[in-house]
Amino acid sequence: MTLDGGTPGNAWAAFERVHDARADLVVLLAGFRAGLLSAVVGAAGTAEELAARAGTDPRLTAEWCRAMTVAGFLDVDATGHRFAALPGLDEVLEVAGVDSPVDIESALLDRTPAVVAALAAALRDGEGADPAVYGDGWARLQDAAALASDPGAVVTALLAPVAGVVEALEAGCRVIEVGCGGGWALEVLAERYPEASFVGLEIDPVALGIARGRLARFGDRCVVGPEAPAGERPDVVLLVDVLHDLPRPAADLARLLADAAPGAVLVVAEADATGDFSLDRTSGAAWQYASGFTRCLPLVRRAGGEGAGPLWGRTAVLRTLADAGVHEVAVHTTADGHAVFAARV
Repeated sequence: MTLDGGTPGNAWAAFERVHDARADLVVLLAGFRAGLLSAVVGAAGTAEELAARAGTDPRLTAEWCRAMTVAGFLDVDATGHRFAALPGLDEVLEVAGVDSPVDIESALLDRTPAVVAALAAALRDGEGADPAVYGDGWARLQDAAALASDPGAVVTALLAPVAGVVEALEAGCRVIEVGCGGGWALEVLAERYPEASFVGLEIDPVALGIARGRLARFGDRCVVGPEAPAGERPDVVLLVDVLHDLPRPAADLARLLADAAPGAVLVVAEADATGDFSLDRTSGAAWQYASGFTRCLPLVRRAGGEGAGPLWGRTAVLRTLADAGVHEVAVHTTADGHAVFAARV
């Protein structure tokens, strides 16, 4: 498909790609809401058999199965009539103990018109977007994405290389995580280090609710809320993909560290980027430009900040840490594309 009947240019090809991906998502979500996705995950069958199980129209079910097969979700036998879920489709429906990815995408799709309108308004007035416009899908998606990977990497990749942190955790130190999201990192740490105590700071009400539910079993060892308890003096201050989301990163960090215990360890993880768009746009982290535009920057701008963006780069992070009074920073990288900055404060 081209506008002039000739070979499509790069921009048109990109448009076709996102259009086709959106069409496949709509097919998937329609089947999910109609019960067809559960039916085919349960057992293979012909379109007529699947329609009977789900209570759907046989002819439309046949077309849904064909579209799902072409999209890569289903397989079909040699007759071309019997459809089966490809491996992993059950996890699209439900990740045990986490959430339903397809239900999250369904919630996000419902919010799309409002989010697009809010982003268009933000582009015009520069004032950002109201957090409420995003609904609960974004917080749920971030939580599910973290848990779908290896949560234990919080220790092995982020914290273990930092001198003295593991020993402090084993001895029962106090940890505060800024922007704890759904509490997945604190859950890993609380399970692994039963002598330590933890505070999670989170202002997103959806993420906060997830975190409170997840961490309730640890009792007073894990406290989460929008503000730290009075008198809290953490030995470890942890920020994972959060520093760039603070309205005034240097000033906000300096204020947080002012309440830390003497000699506390600061650990900051950010996407490993150079900050040079000509280089970062071809990196494995380039997808974060879209997430930065759709959520990170609009929320920061609404809070009165300029917005660094998730790919602001090592130099900018180090400069921000220095402005916050943090010097002699050690840096290491992780396999999942984070640069980790650690220092004593």
